[in-house]
Amino acid sequence: YRQPTVRERIELCIRHLTHHCEVRGVPRGIFAFRKYYGGYLRELPGVSAVRSDLMRIETVEGCVERLLAFLASYESVLDIDAPPPAARPELAPVEADDAAILGPGRGR
Repeated sequence: YRQPTVRERIELCIRHLTHHCEVRGVPRGIFAFRKYYGGYLRELPGVSAVRSDLMRIETVEGCVERLLAFLASYESVLDIDAPPPAARPELAPVEADDAAILGPGRGR
């Protein structure tokens, strides 16, 4: 199994959103889709502002534009064709057992 890249996750999110709105209509599809953003954007740095924005946008075009803007900004900082940070061991958070070994104040 290979973790999807950030680009793949955002592109799939856009396709899913578009299809969801075709089936349910706008704005109902947009409102119903909001619960899925967390899964697509999980563990990406700086995503809280994006999710907050997506909760206020009421058009498909606006949501797509915001997701693409996030992708572009993410691309300027990190490699979007690499797995997200949590899927890369060197960037993964320190586990609880590791924190005990490292000592107080280290880890989570």
